[in-house]
Amino acid sequence: MKLVPADVFYFPPGHIQHFWSIPFTAADNVTPVLPPSHGTAWFLDVAEGGFVDQDGRLDDFSMFVNDSPGSSTGTTYVTNSVTPMQTAEGQHSTLWIPERALTGVGEVSFAASAEGDGVQLTLRFAFDATGSTATVYRSASDDFASRERISTEALSVRGTEFQFTDEHPAVGTNWYWVVLQDARGRSSVNGPVSAQAVGALTFLEHPAPNPTRGGASFTYFVGRNAGHGGVPVSLALYDLEGRQVRSLVGARQEVGRHQLSWDGRGADGARLRPGSYFLRLKAGPVEQIARLSIVR
Repeated sequence: MKLVPADVFYFPPGHIQHFWSIPFTAADNVTPVLPPSHGTAWFLDVAEGGFVDQDGRLDDFSMFVNDSPGSSTGTTYVTNSVTPMQTAEGQHSTLWIPERALTGVGEVSFAASAEGDGVQLTLRFAFDATGSTATVYRSASDDFASRERISTEALSVRGTEFQFTDEHPAVGTNWYWVVLQDARGRSSVNGPVSAQAVGALTFLEHPAPNPTRGGASFTYFVGRNAGHGGVPVSLALYDLEGRQVRSLVGARQEVGRHQLSWDGRGADGARLRPGSYFLRLKAGPVEQIARLSIVR
C-alpha cells in the first residue's frame, strides 16, 4: 500500500517529520490477523528513494485495536524492532509488530467512560511510563484527520496509569485519541475510543441514514434538564402538514442514551411516500426536532 503523509511537522531547520495514521475496519478483512502475533505480524515498510546527501530514519510504529468496532476500549501495540532505524537510498527499512516474542511490555489499554457531565479517559500501561507525556485529541467522528487538541499542553505521565477528564464534551458520540511520547522521544497513537456524553441537555441526533430509502436508526439523549428519575418521553414522526404518521416511543425513560430502529412504515403499516418528514422528541418539558428525507 502506498501512503501519503496525513500530517507533516517541521522540526529544526532542514528537517521534516512525516506522520501517518491509517484506519482499517472489519470490512478490510483484518479480523483474522488481530491481535498481532508471530503468526499474524504487522509491519511498516519504507523504501528510501531520496537524495544521496540526505538522511532518513523510522522512529515509531504502533497500532490500536478496538475491543469491538467503535468501542470505548482497546489496546495499543508498539513495535519491538530497534528504533530509530536509519534508512538508505534505494533500500527497504521495516519495523515489525512483533519482531521478537511479544511480552506485553509495550502494550497500553485505553478506555473512555461518561462521568457526570464529562468523559474520563484512562490509559493503563504494562510498564512504568514515568517521564512520558500525553496529548489528548477529540473529534465528532472516528476520522483521525478531523481531530482537535483538547489538552492545553503535553501532560506529564507518572507510573502505570494516565487519566484525563474532558469536562466539556459535545452531547452525543465523541471520539478520542491520546498521543503518547516517551522519554526517548518515541510516539504512539492510542485510539480512537468512543464515549456517549449525556450531560445536562436533552439531545436528538440526526437520523441515520438520512436521506433514507427505507428504515433508519434514531438516537437521542434524555438529559437532566428533562427532569429527575424517569421522565415522560415521546418520539413521533410527522409530515410537513404537521400530521403524525407514526408514534415510535411513548413511555417514561431514565436519563441517558436511547436508540431504536424504524422500519420505514407509517402507523397503517404501509411504507411512507418519498418526501420530507420531521422527527419530534419530547422529554418532560424539552422538545427537539430533526428532519428526515425519504427518497426512492
